[in-house]
Amino acid sequence: MDFLLRSLQASIFGLIDIRDPLDIGHRVKSATGNLLDGEPLVLPLPSDAPSEIPRVVLMSRDERYSCNISGVRLDLFYREKSPSRKWSDLCDEYLQYLSVISQTLVTALHTTITRLGSVAEFEVPIEGNPSLTIRRAYFREGILPGEHEIRLDVLHRQSWETIEINRWVRLRGKQEESTLRVLVDINTVPEKKYNFDVDGIESFYNYVSSFFIADLEKIILQGSGLET
Repeated sequence: MDFLLRSLQASIFGLIDIRDPLDIGHRVKSATGNLLDGEPLVLPLPSDAPSEIPRVVLMSRDERYSCNISGVRLDLFYREKSPSRKWSDLCDEYLQYLSVISQTLVTALHTTITRLGSVAEFEVPIEGNPSLTIRRAYFREGILPGEHEIRLDVLHRQSWETIEINRWVRLRGKQEESTLRVLVDINTVPEKKYNFDVDGIESFYNYVSSFFIADLEKIILQGSGLET
């Protein structure tokens, strides 16, 4: 089975000085070279607008990459309308862009990074009904049959080095689809605030990348009997 990447979001949390959004947008755009080559969007928000709302939106012309910047977080997105690539085909490119953005935040903008997160969605083409596939793999026979859709969410609370992490693995299956949806959400616990430097940010996302490549398929396929 192929785990094809549909979307990826890396979230870097910290108080970002957004008083000059054009300057911040220019710095991030310059750091990524020709990646975010679309027209930048600066949103004029009222002073009492929630700080989570992006003030700056940068995007590549092919719309695969985008970057949202608010006063409390930066999000780097990758999206595929028709997924065809595995994470292993993309990871070096994506992590390099994320690294230079992290350096801009920490070194140039002097942002204290307190939390990190990543949300990825994969499509796994399978034969037959993905909802029924999840049922047969994970549920006892006869439990609530006749479903239109099944969602299975599993949370692991983990410690990685000195950091506490939530790791959600979510499975989605609908009768009318031909793919199993796998969502992975890995984040540092919101109850704790850290102070990540550039090396710490890179280390966290290397850990996430390693999970996508080495462990995700093993957990879902080998552990459930879904492999074919």
